[in-house]
Amino acid sequence: MATSSPTSDQIYDRQIRLWGASAQARLLSATVHVLHVSGSLSELSKNLVLAGVSVVLVEVSPAPVTRGDVAANLLLRAGDEGAPSAAALCRDRLLPMNLSGSVSLASHATLAGYIDSLPGAAPSVVAASGLGFGGLAELAEALPAGTSLVVADSLGPCALSLHFLRDPAGEPGRFKYTPDDVNGKEQGEEEEEFPGVGEVLAIEDYAELKGRWGPVSPIFVAWACLHSHPSYPSFPPTFDFPSHARSFLSSRSLPPDFLGGGAELAAMFACHGSPPPPAASAVFGGVLGQEVIKAISGKGKPAGNVLTYDAVTGQCGESRVPPKNK
Repeated sequence: MATSSPTSDQIYDRQIRLWGASAQARLLSATVHVLHVSGSLSELSKNLVLAGVSVVLVEVSPAPVTRGDVAANLLLRAGDEGAPSAAALCRDRLLPMNLSGSVSLASHATLAGYIDSLPGAAPSVVAASGLGFGGLAELAEALPAGTSLVVADSLGPCALSLHFLRDPAGEPGRFKYTPDDVNGKEQGEEEEEFPGVGEVLAIEDYAELKGRWGPVSPIFVAWACLHSHPSYPSFPPTFDFPSHARSFLSSRSLPPDFLGGGAELAAMFACHGSPPPPAASAVFGGVLGQEVIKAISGKGKPAGNVLTYDAVTGQCGESRVPPKNK
C-alpha cells in the first residue's frame, strides 16, 4: 500500500503551534549563510536546519580538518582529522536532518570573494565567526539592505555574539517584530533600533559606552581587544598579550586591571585559538538558534545585541547597546 509523504504543516506542526503559520512560512523561505561553521555556529546550523531554514555553509580558504576543528565543531567526529574540508563534512551530516529547506556548501579562496557573491545571494541572515574588525567592517558594508548579521566567537570557555538586525522591508538599523502572545492574545507590532557594525567597532571610549549600555562585559572587552588587532587571527609566537591588553584598556578609558592582573591576563589570552568546550558550544548555539529564528520570523522580542556566556560559572549576560543618538 502506497503511503503519502507528510505535508509541511504536518512536519512542522509543533513549531506552527508555537509561533504561527506565517512565522513558519518565513522560516521555510529564508536562507542563512554560516561563515566558518565551528563552535556555537555548528549547533546553530543544526537548529536552523531542523526548523526548516535553508543553510549555506561558507568556507573561506578551506584547509584540512585539524584536531582543534574536531574539538570545537559539534558536527565533526574523531576520525575526521585530516579531511580536506570541515564544511563539506558538516553539510553531509546536516543533510539527513533536512526535511524542507536545503543544505549547501559555498567555497571561496578569500573573504573578498565571498563578499563579491553577496549581491546575487541576498541571504536573510549571515552568521559569521573568526573575523577581525577589518573583515567585519568589510562584510557589513557589503550586506544587502535587508540582511541581518550575527557575529559569534569564543574565547576559551567564554562565548560572545553581537547582533545587528535589519528588517527586510524597513529602514536600516530598525527591526520590527511581534511580541510573544500574552494569555493567548496576539500583541501589536513593535520596533527596536540597532546600531550599525561600524558604530560599534568604532567606539573608543568605553566609559562613554557604559553610560549608554550599563556595566561593560569583560568578555566583550577581551573579544574587542583581540579582534581589533591588525594581526588577528594570526598572532606571532612572541606576541605579548598582557602588554597589548593593558594598552588597549588604556586607549578605551578603562583601568589597567579591568581584565585582571598579569597572571589572569596571560591565562585569559592563552585561551585564544583553543577550542571552546563542547557543552559551551551546545548551550550558546541553542541560544543563538532562538535569536536567529526571531530575526527571520519576526516573532518574539529579540535579546540584547550583545550576548555573553561563561561556561565556568554558567552565567549568561545580555546587553543592549543603543544607537549613539539615543
